[in-house]
Amino acid sequence: MGKFIWDEKNTAHIAEHGVTAREAEYIVEHARNPYPMPHAERKWLVRGRTESGEYMQVIYVWESDAAIDYTEIDLLELTDSAEAIYVIHARPLNEAEKRAFRKKRRGRR
Repeated sequence: MGKFIWDEKNTAHIAEHGVTAREAEYIVEHARNPYPMPHAERKWLVRGRTESGEYMQVIYVWESDAAIDYTEIDLLELTDSAEAIYVIHARPLNEAEKRAFRKKRRGRR
């Protein structure tokens, strides 16, 4: 798993949906089949549950595919990882998405 890149833009965007950086990271780090799955061109989708049990989805790109303002990021943080994850969207699942997620999970056991 790559390192996560957080800047003012993506942190503020997910906060608008009530999601913290730690929650988004947890969802991606604990992805279970069939996630991550391709979402759109060069974007990846993960759905799962946070440590506290909240259902969420996260959409991210690999750092090499992101339009990142590197003036806001400490580039020294990136030297340990060949690739890094840039979260572009995260939000709680709605009720219909939760039902579909639970149904998909039951079918995979």
